Amino acid sequence: MFNRRCFAGRLAARLSFIRPRRGWGALEEGRYRHYFFGQALSICGSWIQQVALGWLTYSLSGSASLLGATSFLTQIFPLFLAPLAGGLIDRYGVRPMMIQVQLLLILQACVLGGLAASGHLGIWHLLVAACASGVLNSFEVPLRHALTPRLIADSAHLPSAIALNSLFFNVARFIAPPLAGWLLGWQEAWVCFFLNALSFLPTLVVLWRLPDGVVGGTRSSVLVLLREGIGYLQNQCDARRILLKVVLVNGLRQPTCP
Repeated sequence: MFNRRCFAGRLAARLSFIRPRRGWGALEEGRYRHYFFGQALSICGSWIQQVALGWLTYSLSGSASLLGATSFLTQIFPLFLAPLAGGLIDRYGVRPMMIQVQLLLILQACVLGGLAASGHLGIWHLLVAACASGVLNSFEVPLRHALTPRLIADSAHLPSAIALNSLFFNVARFIAPPLAGWLLGWQEAWVCFFLNALSFLPTLVVLWRLPDGVVGGTRSSVLVLLREGIGYLQNQCDARRILLKVVLVNGLRQPTCP
């Protein structure tokens, strides 16, 4: 005899992997959901600008060495500035610093777009822009990671939020560069820069709507916070292992910059 209740229960158990609470549960929380989609746009915009920056460098110079230098400058600064950025973020708070970084990224993209549209963009502008991107990314990446837990009210959704952040960052590597190539073939490079500037606006709206208390800073000095971070790594073997694995993976993989 067919039992509809038993059949429905078995079917629900088999399809449980698509329930939002498993992999997409963090999107049930309004603040994180708005932030996630805003960040999705800004990450895609950043990749589009990065491709346009490399394309312009090679188009204007014809030099593979300068193209490599541009990619190098975007990657070298986080190696030295990221620890300092973490201390500054803890000192002054996630929300105010992230708003400032987003505004600076918008300014950088608008300046590049204006120079490219007017025909006054030179190689030295691109090298300076690469340095600025490297410095700002030294702050933007730890800010993005630090903000995510503060937007999650239910701690059970935190693994989902972390996974979603990593998922879309890697998905953007496949989506944005082909889109940038299509834009460069259809329009001028300045379009890519202005699109990147616009991509930061949804995230800014979300940040301005957050209360200061959710993402406030601390009164400790930056040096004290740095010492606390180093002391934590010295006392936590698991944290040292994870950090070493991250260093090895990122040090041995092929570069993703154009």
